[in-house]
Amino acid sequence: MQARRQAANSENSEEVLTRIGSMIEYDFNMSVYNGKIHMDVSVENSVSPLKRFLSNLLSGYNIKEEMMDEINLLKKLSKKMLTVVTTNYDTFLEDHIFTTHTRVTGTPIFLGGEIGTLLKMHGCVTEPESIILTREDYVRMERRSKVLVGKLIHLFTENPVIFLGYSLTDVSVQRLLVDIFSCVESPYDFKRLKERLIYVEYDKKESGVDIGDLIKDVDGRSIHMTKIRLSNYMVLLEHMSEMEKITKLKEVLWLKDLVQNLVVNYQGSKTKIIQMSDDSEDYSGDEVVVAIGKEKDIPDTLQERGLLGLEGDDIFRDIVFNDMPTVSSKESLLKALEKLSHRNSRTLPVHKYLKGFQGEIPPVLQEIQSKGPEDILSRTIKKDRPMFDEFFAQNPEISFEEIYQSSLPNVRKSNFLVLKAALHADAQELREFLERRFHDIPNSSFAPELSL
Repeated sequence: MQARRQAANSENSEEVLTRIGSMIEYDFNMSVYNGKIHMDVSVENSVSPLKRFLSNLLSGYNIKEEMMDEINLLKKLSKKMLTVVTTNYDTFLEDHIFTTHTRVTGTPIFLGGEIGTLLKMHGCVTEPESIILTREDYVRMERRSKVLVGKLIHLFTENPVIFLGYSLTDVSVQRLLVDIFSCVESPYDFKRLKERLIYVEYDKKESGVDIGDLIKDVDGRSIHMTKIRLSNYMVLLEHMSEMEKITKLKEVLWLKDLVQNLVVNYQGSKTKIIQMSDDSEDYSGDEVVVAIGKEKDIPDTLQERGLLGLEGDDIFRDIVFNDMPTVSSKESLLKALEKLSHRNSRTLPVHKYLKGFQGEIPPVLQEIQSKGPEDILSRTIKKDRPMFDEFFAQNPEISFEEIYQSSLPNVRKSNFLVLKAALHADAQELREFLERRFHDIPNSSFAPELSL
């Protein structure tokens, strides 16, 4: 019963304060519009005059000289803090502390990534319209913050979280903590979470550092955290500076952008990143293996697994454009071609990759290597050969492009192109035609003959 009353009081307090904010904004704005208050800054029609006034008022600040040691130490620590969340409006943090973090204002639905981010949940003076002040602002923020809450929950459960210079009275943060603790079931997880959530309380009467428990009731649920009470932040910051830095922030961001670029831009939904663990993994061919490092340092087995993601169309394209990345291990490439040949209905053009190879060639590739151009023609194409021979005898100088542009039925046109490539091709003419028409011809059906 007492917990319910406390939750109700909290909700009533939030309701009262936010409605007071709405009332102040209304009275201030009406006074500006009626000429009772004159502002030194222009007010756009889409921006609340009060928010514009607060933005101008809080844009300037002075740093106390006696605080510089603390500021400098905190700045050194900033590279160890991958994500920072603040409800402050001013720009002190991004100006002097987290200068390499990416500032994100408000509660965007598409945050992109939370690593290396300074998230200003209540807006920023540089964007007056983003400032959270009124009842309407809080309702809108709550409605938009569900995706963001999911990201923050992940951060809170995987990393130590330090509440520094924060009173924990913000309802948005309280609800976030409730959501997190609602997911905790086992005593072990509860204990781990309690140890990871660290609340730092400034108390000028404290002579040293007092570490204990903090229990806060929010919406009828008990939130347990580790509490540090002190009168000098320097003690805490110096201990934090001794934390091991696993990697540099800019390296984490670089890797994140690199991997995201590979995932988003390479073959869309077929692409996924897999973790290299042992040789028992079964690869279906759609995987992409990402290895970070110099090419010469990547083991052949890793290259081989990456090559197993090749498709027949990749081979045909490489035959025409010669754009497959260089592979240091020819054996790995042949193993990939062997596997691909077993599950590919078309005869793969492997001659390019077998030239000059002195090692053992897989039987299926040997069989392909022994075939001539006429051996790989399909039955349908062979049926059209007498007609093609007559056609070619009448037009011995006809080009690939002229056949492609002719009025022949599409199936016969395709067969004639293959027959000319197999029997009468000039390699240079064929290459130029394939480069020009590669994306216009379904399945690149006569690319194999180019490699023979």
